[in-house]
Amino acid sequence: MITELWLAKQSFCSDGLSKKEVENALREFGDLVKFASSDKRAAQNIIYVDKTDFLSTIIFADCTLADILYYSPKAQANFSKDISNIFTEAFRVMRRPPEDKIVPPLPEDSEQEAHCLCVLRHTEDFLKERQIICNRYELAEFRCEHFISKFPSSDGYFEEANIYLSGIRLHPGIRQEYKKVFKSHKRQIHKCLRNLSWNYLSYYRAYSGDRTGCPHSFAVKYDVCEDASYEGSARLKAKKRVFQDRQEPVYFEPHLKMNHNDDGSVGLCRIYFEEPAHTLDKVYVGYICKHL
Repeated sequence: MITELWLAKQSFCSDGLSKKEVENALREFGDLVKFASSDKRAAQNIIYVDKTDFLSTIIFADCTLADILYYSPKAQANFSKDISNIFTEAFRVMRRPPEDKIVPPLPEDSEQEAHCLCVLRHTEDFLKERQIICNRYELAEFRCEHFISKFPSSDGYFEEANIYLSGIRLHPGIRQEYKKVFKSHKRQIHKCLRNLSWNYLSYYRAYSGDRTGCPHSFAVKYDVCEDASYEGSARLKAKKRVFQDRQEPVYFEPHLKMNHNDDGSVGLCRIYFEEPAHTLDKVYVGYICKHL
């Protein structure tokens, strides 16, 4: 799917933000652009901007984005060169929109194409669900949500999660297997995978209790799912899968438990993942199914 990310003059409205908040927002914006334009994601995201209109935005005091881009005396008086460099690198990736594309309004979404306005904070000029705050997490959420609510598709969601939830790796076998539970548990599945991606590694490394208690403690801390535990069955402990980027087979003892469907009716779903070694930078997910 192609996502068009639009930047308009109202995107960087920063009234009331402190200098520190503006700096953090510009750093997150730079990270968003880098994330959206790297690896497989580069062909899937287009960042459009009316550069003249956009650069005239006052970002702090009387300093405009043009001042930051060219690091004028006004920018030097308020921001470090590092902030200017971050914004300059991001600006190079942006494109001028085609003449037949003018925002607002945003074009209508389709299954193959989605559109959003990038903002420092939400504006009343657009529907909230068509805006993303300028950071990588909101882009991932926007793209995954496209295949959860607007165009429900287990294949589409699998691709998005595997690329944009960059802290996890889904085994290819999941693509077919989890179709039996995607429709009934898609929102809970996404909540679990999103938290595994962004939070589990840091939580696991900081956890000081018995390792078998970590999944449950994590589930409670982040309100991820109904329960979580380590697999107790010797037969199921032996279940393994091979990932292309791993030399040895991978085993999946920890699992997140859902005992109800998204609508509240009874229905099982489990997400089995590897206990992460301290040398890994991803959580490897082996199965998403009713139960092994």
